[in-house]
Amino acid sequence: MASILKVDELQGITAAGDITVTSEGGAATQSLQQGLAKSWAILDGTGTISLDDSLNVASVADSGTGDYDFTHSSAFSSSNYCTTTAKNNASSNQGANLTLTNRSTTVRGVKSYENNSATDCSQVCFQTSGDLA
Repeated sequence: MASILKVDELQGITAAGDITVTSEGGAATQSLQQGLAKSWAILDGTGTISLDDSLNVASVADSGTGDYDFTHSSAFSSSNYCTTTAKNNASSNQGANLTLTNRSTTVRGVKSYENNSATDCSQVCFQTSGDLA
């Protein structure tokens, strides 16, 4: 019979936010807090831009063609966080890329390009890991 653990809060013994998870093979460990995404968003960047879904994103601003600034609901402790991005554009994905811009503790900028030209994108996704303030 499988065990079920139901809790409302996890707390480390050494420090409240310090919980280590051991890998399946037992050889590696990971800090649970460090391994969690602290923000993510899916944006329709064409026409009137809109967030399709998000976590820890209060708003998004259209800062020009293919240029989007996401404001975090909860600030990061510094601008030294890591963001991964992806995009899907209905017209083409040849020569398509995203550039990260405007990195601060409260704002994460993303700019969309196709064939070296800024372009609005039908779907922009990002995920950010780091320490919240």
